[in-house]
Amino acid sequence: MTHAIRWNCLLAAAAFLLFAADQLNAQPLTATEECIEATVVNADLVFVGTIVAIKNEPDAKNANVWTCTVDADRTLKQGLFDDESQPSWQVEIARSRGVVDDWRKQSAKLLIAHQEYSRDPPTVIDLTPGKLAVWKADFTLLREPDEVLRAAEEAISQAPANVKRFHTFRLQVPQQVVADTKWNKYARTGGHLRLIVPVNDELLKRAERALDSEGYSEREEGARALRYFKSDANIAKLKTLLNDPGWAYLTHPQQNNGVGKRIYGVRQAAYEALTIWGEEVERPVIREEFQESTE
Repeated sequence: MTHAIRWNCLLAAAAFLLFAADQLNAQPLTATEECIEATVVNADLVFVGTIVAIKNEPDAKNANVWTCTVDADRTLKQGLFDDESQPSWQVEIARSRGVVDDWRKQSAKLLIAHQEYSRDPPTVIDLTPGKLAVWKADFTLLREPDEVLRAAEEAISQAPANVKRFHTFRLQVPQQVVADTKWNKYARTGGHLRLIVPVNDELLKRAERALDSEGYSEREEGARALRYFKSDANIAKLKTLLNDPGWAYLTHPQQNNGVGKRIYGVRQAAYEALTIWGEEVERPVIREEFQESTE
């Protein structure tokens, strides 16, 4: 191979890599967080404690899962038939060894929420002042330990004793809410933060408000959330959305020689909910192609 051909090949390869990088960078970044209410209401055991010992060997299946002995300072939630809180618990914590060691050395206060039959390690929240950033379901960002504990206790007290698990729903957090937080990097790429919240009366109220929004995304999200709340009133509301004018691009015309594809997401969410509820309704136009000049 001549030097000229070799050089041209290298240039072509470099151009391809730059193109691929641009394409990768152009993809929106998204993130998902769980609000404190969802964390604690779906846990069987919630307590505040400090790590006093760490097993030398990591979990055999995961190099960053450590079995720790945690002394409990305060129990927020436990089994209905557990008469007394235990003074300490054996807990598997999924963090790097350095982080776990620092927590033990500094006697860091940790909020631990454990699901009895989950294969995943429990949720661990470092309550050290200055390190907190925990979301509430109403999009409030909590940064003080007392605020987090107060929100956790309130959610636990409001959950029915005969309900072990709540369904959860992912809400899109408005960009203006994350503007001054570490999650702003997702908004800068055209992405967003989704917050896992419990399916409860507060979600119902949010969904009902969203249906009256002028924003397409809000109405689509509200229609999806309403699926959990079947009633005659909500059946009537969703039927009015079968002709919702809002849509989003599936394919932009500039990417397909002037032929675009759109999706009517609000209509789709309403139709799916109604059919799941057993309502006989005519399927609306949900996807369609359209022609647009590329000049």
